[in-house]
Amino acid sequence: MNIAIRADGSKEIGLGHIVRCYALAEAFVEAGDEVTFFCSSKQHGGIDWLKQQKCNAISLHSNNIECEVNELIAHLVVRNINVVVLDSYSLSSEYIRKLTGHKWIVVAVDDNCLYDYHCDIVVNGNLGAEDISYPVNQIGMVLQGGKYAMLRKEFAQIDPAPLREQVKDILVTMGGSDPNNCTPLVLRGLSHFGEVTIHVVVGGLMSNLYEIESAAKECKGKVLIHNQPESMAQLMSECDLAISAGGGTARELFAMGLFSLFIIQAENQLALFGFFDNAKVPLCLGYYSDVYEEEIHKVVEGFIAAPSLRRQYREFMLSKVDRRGSYNVVKEIRICFQQLNRSYI
Repeated sequence: MNIAIRADGSKEIGLGHIVRCYALAEAFVEAGDEVTFFCSSKQHGGIDWLKQQKCNAISLHSNNIECEVNELIAHLVVRNINVVVLDSYSLSSEYIRKLTGHKWIVVAVDDNCLYDYHCDIVVNGNLGAEDISYPVNQIGMVLQGGKYAMLRKEFAQIDPAPLREQVKDILVTMGGSDPNNCTPLVLRGLSHFGEVTIHVVVGGLMSNLYEIESAAKECKGKVLIHNQPESMAQLMSECDLAISAGGGTARELFAMGLFSLFIIQAENQLALFGFFDNAKVPLCLGYYSDVYEEEIHKVVEGFIAAPSLRRQYREFMLSKVDRRGSYNVVKEIRICFQQLNRSYI
């Protein structure tokens, strides 16, 4: 099949949409399909990241979404597209509606019921997404929850992190851009732990490296900075505890069974806070503006001293996310395509 993916990424909005769609693209390519990404020229960073991954990525130059949907449709027709995947907060219900009724099927990746969806498939692979009610009369199929978490193929290939009684390696990862400069805050919170190695992930759109390096110098333990590591799954498997933003990395950490604490960086991550609250699981440190280094130190210290609790929450995490979620999504898309009798071109 020929697949089109409309997604954006930038320093302001992060790389979450782009990365999870890249994960879906990996599963499509593994199945023998061809994938083309389409990104708004007004969102800088995402398309550059995709090209670094050797993806076919095209900029859309329309000044508004009303014109953009027509520009996108023209591309889809020329490329004989069979499936179009949408993952962006800058579209509209009308944008999605205009894409329906063509030979391709329309798949919308959702986080929080952002639009009035009239499409063939909605995918919400977030934690706790099973509790969201979608209008089934206007959607052909809804794929909800961790079974459909769109994770890169490395997370299906590398075994989950084992639980170690002693915490020796701590991972700090605040997404692709760290828009709220949380990484230095976390490092200051960990600065008094002298018997650990702190692994800091620097994302592709982060501009706070100086602040990170300055905070790292104040840490008693060893600090290793990983600039866009080749394999996040491998790095996670080698660590004993993580502090992370509440975006797409949360699903990756759950899949790897790495005991983690989360800081909410944006409003669209608040659902994770609600998920933990409903499950009575104390893994969320709170919204970034309400988190302080003293609290980070105290909470981490408590969990380091409680391996039985870390084991309990690790099992909880592993039970919530399917490491082959991207492949599950591709399988369902293929079933939908066949059921709708839309022939390959």
